[in-house]
Amino acid sequence: MPRARGFHALCFSFLCFIRVVLAIAPRDLSNFQGLYSCPVGASIARVSSVSQVQKVVKNAKKVKAIGVGHSWWRENFCASSSSLSSNEGEETTIPLGGARGMRYVGEINEREKTVKVGCGITIRDLLDSLEKKGYVLPTFPWYIDQTLCGAIATGSHGSSLKFGSLSSEKMLLEMEVVLANGELKRLTRDKDPELFSAFSVSVGRLGVIVSVTVRVEENSRTERHVKVMSAEELIEELDRAGKEFAENNFTVMESLMNRLDTTQSLWFLTRGSSKNAAWRATHVTRPKVAPVPGSPFYEAERKYWEKKRDAFVAANETPESAAQRSLGRFQERRWVRELDRNTDGSEISTPNVQTYSNIRFDRQPRRIERRGEIPSLGLAATSEMVAYLLERDWLPGPDFSKRDALVSQRFEMSYNAPDANMYDQYEVAVPLEKAAECAREVYKESGKIFESTGDTVARSGFRVPILLRFVSSEPENLLSLSYDGPKVYFNFEDYLKYRSPSASEPNAAFCLVSKVFHSSKCSHGRNHWGKTKDYKTLQSVAQPLHEQFKSNWCSFGCVAKQLDPDRKFESLFQKGWTWDDSALECGCKSSSSSSSKFTYDHVKCGEWCGGGSFAE
Repeated sequence: MPRARGFHALCFSFLCFIRVVLAIAPRDLSNFQGLYSCPVGASIARVSSVSQVQKVVKNAKKVKAIGVGHSWWRENFCASSSSLSSNEGEETTIPLGGARGMRYVGEINEREKTVKVGCGITIRDLLDSLEKKGYVLPTFPWYIDQTLCGAIATGSHGSSLKFGSLSSEKMLLEMEVVLANGELKRLTRDKDPELFSAFSVSVGRLGVIVSVTVRVEENSRTERHVKVMSAEELIEELDRAGKEFAENNFTVMESLMNRLDTTQSLWFLTRGSSKNAAWRATHVTRPKVAPVPGSPFYEAERKYWEKKRDAFVAANETPESAAQRSLGRFQERRWVRELDRNTDGSEISTPNVQTYSNIRFDRQPRRIERRGEIPSLGLAATSEMVAYLLERDWLPGPDFSKRDALVSQRFEMSYNAPDANMYDQYEVAVPLEKAAECAREVYKESGKIFESTGDTVARSGFRVPILLRFVSSEPENLLSLSYDGPKVYFNFEDYLKYRSPSASEPNAAFCLVSKVFHSSKCSHGRNHWGKTKDYKTLQSVAQPLHEQFKSNWCSFGCVAKQLDPDRKFESLFQKGWTWDDSALECGCKSSSSSSSKFTYDHVKCGEWCGGGSFAE
């Protein structure tokens, strides 16, 4: 019997590995960590073609498309009904990640520098495919094991003041979408400006995106420069950037663009006022022709960059971090060597399968509330182990491809995260001109935690550093977080929640800093669509959605009313997205090129057209 259990565990581990490698969506209706399950009785429609997506959408009462389940937004993960139970067959989720027939990468248009991509492919797989042909996405996120289309639908981003997010007009050029009636519609920015502005960051509310055409560029040789600095220096750099932006009539001038484009920083709050509290990575394109090995120039450059790398490593080595660095080396070896996630067999679901028109519908049999533990992350010095694990990915160097120079999460870290290191990820977008004031307030509040708790701050707050990135203004997208100006995105993670006896027990220090990010000091930082929602904080200090997006909120309502009058694509959270029928009847107007009413006339009918609350 023990041998049988061991064999089954080994088989399950192998299947888990295959799932990640092939980017296949979860077998059950829960997110990539086994959390946020959909109501019992909901269905999974596993499709293998666009025509099957059309058939499912046309026949469904409530339907939601997801990628590979990489989301922390519980209430947007499932089609709406109730949070506890489902009427048999009423809610259907379509996982596109890994869908056969939808993982394709088309031929690259070398003249236009574009490529058409199916929505079943992950960003990692797309980057790998492009790299073989000498191309790369001009910008891409830190986490690349999410589907490209899921990232686009939520306005996900790397760090770029030139290209913006994956949803920007410089990156996203065409889409094919399935509407509520099952119709397949091709959208372009030129011919369908109102629809495109809504669909580009639509959070699944308007339909199912099944393919996109995106910008690519040559995978150039790139230098990565990394500066180690104090928190005060980081804040001063943000201050200079914000002032330069404001003094130039809130315009990103060429000098600021050149200085900050692709720049990203890590801020270790647990290092307090230390000189190594922040890392800042910048990138420089190099000539295509590399220096000849053995030449005087080659040798001088090699020594120069060796010195830079040694200085970077030395800046992060302290007597206090020695033990954690050893633990980090052990962790890396373990990740590479072991595939077994130690998942309890009770967590394996075996859904019933129904066959309908060659489309598999897997019935969700259970709810998942909590899974896994976080080994080794209870110590106060754990943030130093995290620093070591990240160090390898941030090393300066002269001869990267752009694909490798722009930092993204390693596969082994991504693979182990769901079970070994459960966490909630948050992200807020703060106006560029307010970023320094925001960071200064965060630094002040975190300093108070240090004063009261000393080294135990890591146990009470932050395990991993805050990731800072720059994203350009995107007025072309109605629900882009940067529709009204460039933003600095602050990404931060709670690794303590799932260690508590109750998963709902608040992480007090973490919540304190989260509250700052959503306060007026940070211009009420806008919460990233795909990340965790701290509802208590959002309800107390954040602006409602209709105040954040103003007339854009109403125009999005016009599109939703026209395309999805029965609210077929509504999620649990989006039940709080309410538009006043009389206001939309008054304000939704036609553009000169279309008879459809996709734009809201706020001059005629007022700014208010309905609310968008953060109620759970």
